[in-house]
Amino acid sequence: MSLIGSEPRLIIDFELYKGCEDSSKKDEGELTVAKRLLSRVMKEHKHAIEVVVYDALACNSSWINHCLDHKVIPIVHVKDNNITSIKEVKTKINKGNVREVWQDEKRECEVKAYEETFKMDEVIEPLRFVKFSKKRKQGKYSQVLMVTTDFNIPLQTLYKMMHMRWDNEIQRLTIKEIIRLLQKELYLLKYNRKYIFDTT
Repeated sequence: MSLIGSEPRLIIDFELYKGCEDSSKKDEGELTVAKRLLSRVMKEHKHAIEVVVYDALACNSSWINHCLDHKVIPIVHVKDNNITSIKEVKTKINKGNVREVWQDEKRECEVKAYEETFKMDEVIEPLRFVKFSKKRKQGKYSQVLMVTTDFNIPLQTLYKMMHMRWDNEIQRLTIKEIIRLLQKELYLLKYNRKYIFDTT
């Protein structure tokens, strides 16, 4: 768990997988570990965290309810999702009106923001679904979809928070990790003859 925003982006806590336990008896996936971490951090540091930003793995009622139980605002990235309510709100938002337009100078694109309210199965509270449509100068389009329980955070702030989370992930790829990947590729190169040029 790390802070987002202006540097330094500190890692404030972490939780280890309990790999020694029988996996057939315990669902020890990333989301289970994340829930355990959030529960512990909220117990040890009450009122220290108000918002948790997570990737698309957490786009489900289980994670959202866990955050609500701990009085934390979840902001969750949405990708391909089989949840019916997500599919329905995606269709609805594509026909909706633009709420805000601004220029993202850092990423050199125009951003159009859309939002809708929807209900997800097994979540009592209504949810806010947001789409950011980005048009680059070259004419290329992309979009960012997200879900949150909060209806007061400004759209541009949500956009910045999501991108800051991605920036954090990129920064975690340390020099040590880059070296490890290079060593792996060099090893494969050494022992895989199809990558060796025969000049004889």
